[in-house]
Amino acid sequence: MAACVGETVTLPCHTTKRMGVDWRYRTTLDSDGSYVVASGYVQDSFRQRFALNRSGHDQQDLVISRLRISDEGLYICIEDAGLGPRHEYRLVVHGLASNVVCLFVCV
Repeated sequence: MAACVGETVTLPCHTTKRMGVDWRYRTTLDSDGSYVVASGYVQDSFRQRFALNRSGHDQQDLVISRLRISDEGLYICIEDAGLGPRHEYRLVVHGLASNVVCLFVCV
């Protein structure tokens, strides 16, 4: 998935149960990563730009607003403390100098 600096992106997470999910973020494949959402709650260090959107009884999407280059990486939605389904998204953030060029790249 690709987006531009400053945009808002939604990473979908379809769940099979109405349980809290964990969203993890990794900057590289071999890093342990950080919890963005743990047991259905956005962690304090991410609250200003990250939100959990429960758009239905089976959706717990991660919404990232005002994207930064540092948001680029692997996002993993894990249901039921790792026992349920897992969804992974590689987020690429384009940060070109010209917004016109960036819009062209992202469309």
